[in-house]
Amino acid sequence: MKITILLALITLISQARLPAQNNLKNLEIKGNIKTIDTIKHQTQKKGEKWLMGKSIFKNILIFDKDGLLLEDKKYSGGALQSRLEYIYKTPQYAKGLCERKTSKKTISTTFLIEDSDIIRDFCKEFKKKEISITYVYSAEKAFSNKKQAYLLKSSFNVLNKKKQIANQYNLNSLGELENKKTFEYDKKGKLKEITEYDFTDTIVRKERFSFNDATKTETLTITDEHNRLIKKIITDFRDDNTLRKKEEIIYDDVETIQSKIESYYDKNGNKNSELFYTADSLEPIYEYRYQRELDKKNNWIYEERIKMISFYGKKIRDKNESPQFTTRIIVYTPVKKK
Repeated sequence: MKITILLALITLISQARLPAQNNLKNLEIKGNIKTIDTIKHQTQKKGEKWLMGKSIFKNILIFDKDGLLLEDKKYSGGALQSRLEYIYKTPQYAKGLCERKTSKKTISTTFLIEDSDIIRDFCKEFKKKEISITYVYSAEKAFSNKKQAYLLKSSFNVLNKKKQIANQYNLNSLGELENKKTFEYDKKGKLKEITEYDFTDTIVRKERFSFNDATKTETLTITDEHNRLIKKIITDFRDDNTLRKKEEIIYDDVETIQSKIESYYDKNGNKNSELFYTADSLEPIYEYRYQRELDKKNNWIYEERIKMISFYGKKIRDKNESPQFTTRIIVYTPVKKK
């Protein structure tokens, strides 16, 4: 749905400081980041050597000082393909909205999606809880004609006493409910379980987290609407909490292993290699190896990925697949001196 708004409304003055899903922690990157430009390059061959060519794809992520994603821009061949903008509304704003939605008077709101009956039902159910809202806009057209933006989706979040998301309603651009999610935490505040429901309140997915302190291993188990195991991710950490290994296992309809990926990380938490297995392979059918250059904070700014295959028991480079070159430009938020 097209929504006409003033550019002044697409501001980020009132930010909800929440452990949202779209933050820097999910990128496995260190430091206070302001922007990250990730650039994939064309591959060129000169004689027997592969060389990094010009940019063919670029992704720019912009964050606020708390690590929340503000903008996500994608370019292909230098042309802007998409531009997403995230607007975070505070609990104070959400409280005012719910008070209006549950009052006897019908009052129109700035965002058309807020007129949805789903929002009224949500506010009635959680009227005594603290709520935050996230709006996601497709904003490239808004910045080209300075008049319009397109709402893609929104999330209405119920917060617990620790300001963590306990319940979430996700709506599409028409204000229709796409799914609901509930989040459970252990006594230490660590995420324990996510349950996803469709618009009919039927469970479609469960994610269960467990952590073994002795082995420093975290296990994520994912099941489908029939409670069948579909994926398991096992993450091993070193004593200093840096990533050591991640194992992702995919299961078929009868919970038999279909494929497996093992990823290994260096002491800085950067990926060294990925090994790919099929259901019946004892050895990897192929492997990706990474070579990198790091910045002063040990985040990689140059990456070369090559494919290795097994040939008569030996690992050799796959000459049928060119290497992949990726660079990153990272701008850090300056630390204010006290």
